[in-house]
Amino acid sequence: MARNESFSVMVSATERLRLEAAAAASGLALSTWVRHVALHAADGVRPPAVAPLSLPPPPPGARLVRPMHTLLTDAEYDALHEQARACAMTDGAFIRRILRGFKPIVRQSAVRSAIAAVNRAGVTLGPLVHPAGGGAAIPSELALAVADLRREIWALRAALLAADSAGPSRPTA
Repeated sequence: MARNESFSVMVSATERLRLEAAAAASGLALSTWVRHVALHAADGVRPPAVAPLSLPPPPPGARLVRPMHTLLTDAEYDALHEQARACAMTDGAFIRRILRGFKPIVRQSAVRSAIAAVNRAGVTLGPLVHPAGGGAAIPSELALAVADLRREIWALRAALLAADSAGPSRPTA
């Protein structure tokens, strides 16, 4: 789903500091955190029954030095691994976020973002050729350029859709 709508909210300096602190504690950018919290509130989702660990986020560049091991069933492991992949996270990063009380957000794949960009390019072409729809003549060079660009966009779209249907790629973080 494309995110092309926006709105703004006025807050005091103190309120902004509180929001920034909450977002930082979740390891998210402020706008991402506000969106996440607002959408959950709109859906009527209640806070977790168990309070999350009150851990500050690790400082940038902090080394992870304490291993932790647990046994999972195959089904538990598969579910955790698939959810981590859907959020473009490693299993460890996914678990660390959950320990802090944050439910990671499923990320839109780069392929889907590229598909949306191709669609926007096609929409942008509309005003260029719109006069031709009303019977106005357009230069032949422009008509050829638009036809070539249209073929390229459709070829790129087909390749992106094929890549998207192949499944998610490896997580990067």
